[in-house]
Amino acid sequence: MTKNIIVNSLIVAFLIFTSAYSFSQKTNNSSIKLNTVNVPGTSILMSIPTVFEYNDVQKAYVYKGASASITATELKTSLKSVTSKIDAKYFEKAGFKYIEQFNIKTNAGIEGIIYVSNAVLKGNTEKKEVEFQKLMLLAGNETKSVWITINYPTFAKEMLYETMISSLKSVEF
Repeated sequence: MTKNIIVNSLIVAFLIFTSAYSFSQKTNNSSIKLNTVNVPGTSILMSIPTVFEYNDVQKAYVYKGASASITATELKTSLKSVTSKIDAKYFEKAGFKYIEQFNIKTNAGIEGIIYVSNAVLKGNTEKKEVEFQKLMLLAGNETKSVWITINYPTFAKEMLYETMISSLKSVEF
């Protein structure tokens, strides 16, 4: 049993190291290429980094190299109705620490709010923890809205943050 814990810990450490190393090889965000996708089962169009692949089981775009994901959902309710229920306590109940929020207008002119939060997730052992950042976009109008969530480890923030904000601003529906 102890051998399994050690092996699992080494594997997790290796994956984190190689992901961090691969991100450090890029000098700036402009080296990340974006691809416009139509999110399956929705009318949502958005530009995401080409390294993300759609996973039918998770119903999300996943970048395994950085343990990052993008999920998108259409809601048949107004933006105001959805955002009225979101505050710092909402994130705390979900195990996240609320960091900030800011209003945006997408490239298509759709009003929205981006919420930023962090959470520490435990690995296979009590000693191994990884901090993740969540970017959550709620955007829409009086009849419908979208809820898009992007998660990535905070060690990748410097490389991914601006690209992910650009991705969220590209949303159309």
